[in-house]
Amino acid sequence: MALTNLADVTATLKVLVETGLHLQNVTDVFQVSAASPDATFGVDTTVSVHLFHVIESPEFKNLPPKFGTGPVPVRLAPMGLILQYIISVITQAQDDAALHDAALRQAQFIGYIARTIHDYPVITPNTTITLPTAPLPITILQGTLLDHKSTIDFIIRPAPKEETISFWSTEDTHVPRLALFVEARVAVLEAPPPPFAPGIVLSVGQFVFPSSEPQLLTTTNDIWFEPPTGPARKVTASPARAALFEFPGSAALDELVPPALPLDDPRRNILDNNVVTVSAVGLAPGDRSLLLRSQVKNFSATLDLDQPHDDQPAQNQSWNLAATPTSVTFSIFQDVFDTASGAAKRVLPGIYGVRVIVNDPRAGDVPRPRASNELAFAITPQLLSALPAGAPRTYSLRMVGTYLNASLDIQLSVGGRALTLVSTGTAQDGQFFVPPIAPDGSGANDVDNITFVLRATDPDTGLAIPPPSDTNPLPIRLVINGATATPRWLTLEAT
Repeated sequence: MALTNLADVTATLKVLVETGLHLQNVTDVFQVSAASPDATFGVDTTVSVHLFHVIESPEFKNLPPKFGTGPVPVRLAPMGLILQYIISVITQAQDDAALHDAALRQAQFIGYIARTIHDYPVITPNTTITLPTAPLPITILQGTLLDHKSTIDFIIRPAPKEETISFWSTEDTHVPRLALFVEARVAVLEAPPPPFAPGIVLSVGQFVFPSSEPQLLTTTNDIWFEPPTGPARKVTASPARAALFEFPGSAALDELVPPALPLDDPRRNILDNNVVTVSAVGLAPGDRSLLLRSQVKNFSATLDLDQPHDDQPAQNQSWNLAATPTSVTFSIFQDVFDTASGAAKRVLPGIYGVRVIVNDPRAGDVPRPRASNELAFAITPQLLSALPAGAPRTYSLRMVGTYLNASLDIQLSVGGRALTLVSTGTAQDGQFFVPPIAPDGSGANDVDNITFVLRATDPDTGLAIPPPSDTNPLPIRLVINGATATPRWLTLEAT
């Protein structure tokens, strides 16, 4: 992920100041500049929005690494910055009357700017200002901040008189200028991805909690898969790595596990790959809610664990929610209804956090919400098939659910060799194709398959790469938004 551009924070503050002045009917000709107030300007009135100091935010210093660990874990943790600005008004004047008017104009501008920052202290992607003279609302957030759906807080810092004098004075020869000291909190420098892919952890330690508060201990699930030879097998994952299914009884699930299979066929257990079990203590008494959240598309959803099944929203009935004082179980499907926002949401593969909220009735007339700790688990793609696609070394990798587009973080390797993602044209040697996201965000371009082309020769040695076969099965490793798909092998040669 690209680093946050600090210049975009300055650009956001510039747009806010300029739009706020126009909103308050300033008719004077002026410009807003990021240059230092000591610079020489060619316009009679210039508002200097100058970044003069940056410090690290103490709240971010102990955040855990975002992408796992590595030789130097601190490199993989996000870094929070506090940006300190000084806003001043520079005017050009020579005679006494002009100097008098310029001083009044400076005070007028500073007052208008202070009012604007007071009225718009938090800038989000939805922050807009409509001007009577503009046909469309003006979006305040700029550049990569808008792309990353960031939030910036602007605060007028109560700088003491001594700090203002110290900022402007040079050997006590200059009188301090009228100015605002403004802080931008918090600009986050995203951590780069780790230089290597960590291994898959299937078990973590147990913990003891000397408390009656609700505590989640582990998340687990069974992963069933078909190896190249032999019957279906199972591994138990903790933290859970639950498969993402489309909806109960979908055509893709019927293809994954045909209904005609004998009841004792172990392949039927693959339909349980999406079931998560959370072991816990202290989940009683009181009504309970399950909270899921993820950085994938800023996802958050709340589900009522104790609502009768038939009274649940239609999307949540298939999740088979169940809770006891010591456990919670649920099934993962592509659609869910968020009872907190009253809206249906789409679940995508990625790393998720789970916690349980218990509304304790013992607190008095109003139940007291007791929140558990949060545990992480993965929602993974469920691979359906990997078959030749009608051209030499070309294959189609299919999965359960239609949600794939090039806006997702997708990594694919076959036989230990990484392939390169392309979103235009067709895949060539060593590439895989996923269509770009639909411009309107409707999902019209989303697919359930990836087309990839294996290399014929090793680029390092120049030797031919043996094609897949029953005796040379090639493992497929698909990672979407940090979640590794269920195991699958390539065993057929595409000619």
